[in-house]
Amino acid sequence: MDVDAPGLTLLMPKLFGHPVALDTVRGPVLVASTASDIRIGMPRLTLTGPALSGAVKGIIRVPHKGSPFIRLAAYARGADAVAARKHYLPHGLLPKPLNEWLMKSFGGGRITDAKLYFDGPVKTFPYEHGGGYFGVNFGYTGVSLSPGFGWAPMENLSGRVRFRNAGMRASITGGEISGAHVISGSAGISDFFNLHLLVHADVAGNAEDFLNFLRNSPVSGQLGGALDPLHASGPMRTRLELNLPIMHPNKFNLKGELLLNGVTARYGQLPFGLTDMKGRDTYDGKGPLSGRFTARLKGAPVVLELGRSRKRNAVLATLAGKLPAKAVASTMKLTPGKYLSGALPLKLTLAGPLTRKGPPISVD
Repeated sequence: MDVDAPGLTLLMPKLFGHPVALDTVRGPVLVASTASDIRIGMPRLTLTGPALSGAVKGIIRVPHKGSPFIRLAAYARGADAVAARKHYLPHGLLPKPLNEWLMKSFGGGRITDAKLYFDGPVKTFPYEHGGGYFGVNFGYTGVSLSPGFGWAPMENLSGRVRFRNAGMRASITGGEISGAHVISGSAGISDFFNLHLLVHADVAGNAEDFLNFLRNSPVSGQLGGALDPLHASGPMRTRLELNLPIMHPNKFNLKGELLLNGVTARYGQLPFGLTDMKGRDTYDGKGPLSGRFTARLKGAPVVLELGRSRKRNAVLATLAGKLPAKAVASTMKLTPGKYLSGALPLKLTLAGPLTRKGPPISVD
């Protein structure tokens, strides 16, 4: 038979969990009844709905006993991302924690050229251990992702999303986070039944953007506010990885690499700061791991090295160079005098606690 319906509602509570309203459905539908099942064939249906328009073809077998079997391929030209998630995500078959996270973590934007493939029994979806295939592939623009638990949202994202059985991965080709530009990255959940969000991002911006990202995240709590007095400006780039257990977000794991190229930095009310900082540092959720920067202090070249003392649970910073004697005198608010010249060798080592309960700051 041919279907030309101005309006149609799908009632598949085990799949969608709610009625799915379609504005129009057109095309041939073949129905056959056998001794074991009822078969519904769709050579090609065109449809429109609240959020999308596209086409679908496939076959549905509904046995008299047992789980329905679906073999389906669908295509949609474009849709509002929030509306598509609300109306067409198979909420009835996804784990409840994943449903809740998806509903509150994604916002805005549009999806484009969406393709869906479903081949297997409905009962064992989403095929965590095989036995069927489920795949969705679509482009997206203007989407926001909020990982949750105090992490800054990634906004105005673009890229592609691929669902495959009990996992998903989104490539990121552009976006913003805390005022910085997301050059590229990815976000994914490898197992819907063990919810870990893994985010990789290559981010470029101003050094102060990166400090604001850390200050306004759970990292700041781990560091006891140690970043609050630190201010910096200048070109920065970081490659970071965030592993966030969605059910236990306080057990996050952050690591990455920071690259500076001409940054000016000052700590608190110190009367001097570092300029033209260049170099790289690796870090985790507790602070710097290993880094080396060249910079200028009072116009003189210096080297700043960062490390981690596991014995004292502290960050180690060593600053070495030669400072003009007159610059040292002026910093100490002394009058240099006409007989003072030359340079003084300087090596400053500072150990700072990683937590509020850590050892006191020591300076050599």
